[in-house]
Amino acid sequence: MVSGCWIALSSDGPPGAKDYVGLKYLLHETSYQVYSDGSYIQHSFTYQRLALDVLSFVMLVAEKKEFEISKILKERQLKMAEFLNSFLQDDGWLPNYGSNDGANLFPATDTDYRDFRTSLNFACGKSEFFNVNQAPQSSLAKQFEFREGGYYILKNNDIFSFIRCHSYKDRPAQNDMFHFDIWYKGKNIFCDAGSYSYNTDKKFKNNFIGVIGHNTIMINDINQMSQVLNFGYSNWTKAKKITFDKSHFLGENYAYKREFGIVQRRSINLKDKKIVVVDDLLNVYSLTNIKQIWNTKLEIEEINAYSIKVGDCVMQSNIEYRLEESYISDYYNTYTIGTRIIFEVNIDKDFRIETVMEFNE
Repeated sequence: MVSGCWIALSSDGPPGAKDYVGLKYLLHETSYQVYSDGSYIQHSFTYQRLALDVLSFVMLVAEKKEFEISKILKERQLKMAEFLNSFLQDDGWLPNYGSNDGANLFPATDTDYRDFRTSLNFACGKSEFFNVNQAPQSSLAKQFEFREGGYYILKNNDIFSFIRCHSYKDRPAQNDMFHFDIWYKGKNIFCDAGSYSYNTDKKFKNNFIGVIGHNTIMINDINQMSQVLNFGYSNWTKAKKITFDKSHFLGENYAYKREFGIVQRRSINLKDKKIVVVDDLLNVYSLTNIKQIWNTKLEIEEINAYSIKVGDCVMQSNIEYRLEESYISDYYNTYTIGTRIIFEVNIDKDFRIETVMEFNE
C-alpha cells in the first residue's frame, strides 16, 4: 500500500485519477481490506491503526499537492478512524485485541504505542507533528455495532465492554470467538492476554492466542480452531448475533459444533453497575468438560467457592471456580503474571453457566 501511495501522488502526468496506477491499486486494496463498517481484514486494532496511518498520510500529501483523492477512499479512511475511536478509552488505549507487535508508522509523540490518540487526531486533520490543525479527535463518531467485522459494544457511564461475534471470511489470528472484554472506569478488569511473540514456544504461545488467553468458553481443553504452521488455522470459527443493543447481546458460537456437536449461546445484559453473562451449552449428549474463562492482571480476593473479587468487581457464579496463573502481554515481547479464573464443570446434558459481575469502588 505504501509504495502505491507514492506512485499515485508523485506522478507528473495529467490530473485524471485513472492515470495513476498507484491510486488504482490503493482503491483495490482498501476495497477488500477495509470492511464496509470500518473494521479491518487482519482482525487487529494495532494493524488497523497502521493501515489508517498510511491512508491519513496519503490524504495529507494529496492535500499539499492539490491532488484530488476519490470520495470512496476518504470514506474508507473515515470509517476506519471511527471504528477505532469507538473503542478508545480516556487514556488513549484500546482493548488489547488481535495481533499486537507494536506496529506504529508515525510515533510522533513520546507516548507509548498503546495510545491511539495521535493516530486518530492525525486521521481527522489534527497533528502538531505534521503542522495541520483542522479538527479535534472528538469530531469522530462512536458506534456500538459493527456487523460485518463482528464487534458489539455494550457500555454505560462507568462500564465499557465488547464481545467478538463473527464468522471468519479472512484469515483469523487467534482463538477468540465470544471473547468478552470488560472495563470499569477506564480500568481493564477482564482482558485479552495479547500476543506476546510470534516466534516463541508453541505451547507457551497458546497462553496468548489460544482460547485460554480469552474470556470465553473452552470445551474439552481444545482450541476453537486447529493451528496450521505458525500463523494459519483450519476449520475457521463461525458465530451468529441474534439480538443486540448497547445493553444486551445474544448470539451463538459454533466453534465446537463440528468436533462435539455443541453450540454455545451467550447472553449478556448490562445494567447500571452490573453485568450478567449467561452461557448455555446446547446439544450435549456425552460427558463433556466445560470451562468459562476470565483473564485479569488485577489483584484478586477469594470470597467463597462461588464468588471472587477482582479489582472493583465482585464476580459470582452458579458453579465453583479455580485459579491458575495467566500471562498478560500488554506490549510485544513482554508479559506480566496475571490470574486466570476458571468456572469449570463436567456435564453430560445441556447446561447453563450464569455469571454475575457487580462493580463498586
